[in-house]
Amino acid sequence: RGPLLDKKATVRENLLRNARRGEVRLGGFERDDLRYLTYREEVRPKTQAVVVMIMDVSGSMGAFEKRCARLFFWWATRFLRSRYAEIQLLFVAHHTEARECSEEEFFTRVESGGTRVSSAYELAGDLLRRRYPASEWNAYVLACSDGDNDAGDNGRVVALVDALAASVNLVGYLQIDRQHRYHWAGAHLFGVLGSLEVPNLVITRVSRDEEIWGALRTIFRPTPDELAVG
Repeated sequence: RGPLLDKKATVRENLLRNARRGEVRLGGFERDDLRYLTYREEVRPKTQAVVVMIMDVSGSMGAFEKRCARLFFWWATRFLRSRYAEIQLLFVAHHTEARECSEEEFFTRVESGGTRVSSAYELAGDLLRRRYPASEWNAYVLACSDGDNDAGDNGRVVALVDALAASVNLVGYLQIDRQHRYHWAGAHLFGVLGSLEVPNLVITRVSRDEEIWGALRTIFRPTPDELAVG
């Protein structure tokens, strides 16, 4: 039964039924001859991507950290543009509050203030849900920070990143360690996010400009489902 008759299949069934009776003919259609079209799933590769780029612009991010973050995002953008025919870039800057900004503002504007990282991941998730359905878009969330965050906010960050990683292709986090500054892993985002065991989350850290290319290779490492830097 169905809403749309499959005429070719119906004719074939009628011919077969008549042939079994020794009659080489078409005609005398019966209910058992009728065949109907059904819906078939067709797999189509997604050729468009959206990338949410998150940069910490709080007071703890100095000139060195901002330079490393911008270099990382510049190269990541070019890699992804080489792999997708259509790509949308979203830029999010945050201190205690997060806001979407233009590409020019993202790469040039200097801000300061405290740090509440959860505001950025919350905004990223909201932007993706409202504008880019997962059935049509490959989604990436890439973030750079010096690792400083309000300790009371870390639990919220873990929950948001865990949820994002389950719904996007990749969540990448790069921590920029200031030279000659000791980081206790448990007190900074590198340690906080390192406690998560989710397949789509990749974290790494750098302390020099020269290490950025290696960080990109780590974040876009080869996996069965993800692309890799060649």
